[in-house]
Amino acid sequence: MALEKYVPDSVYSERYRKKLESEGMTGSTPEEAAETMVKAITDKNPKRRYKVRARDALAIKLKQLLPEALWDRILLKLFY
Repeated sequence: MALEKYVPDSVYSERYRKKLESEGMTGSTPEEAAETMVKAITDKNPKRRYKVRARDALAIKLKQLLPEALWDRILLKLFY
């Protein structure tokens, strides 16, 4: 697995490997990311941030609305 190439000595390597094996990669496709990049580059009035997927917008809004400690707990539950 490529993980060892990037974080061979990390204390989180094993946890991350298990997460990837159980859930797989759930991120955007390269095509989705490329479409968003083209839009960002060609917009006459570019935004500071571009969302690749609809659920990215939800995560950004939740992060803005929730107290930081609660957001941290949500991330811990999702990723650890």
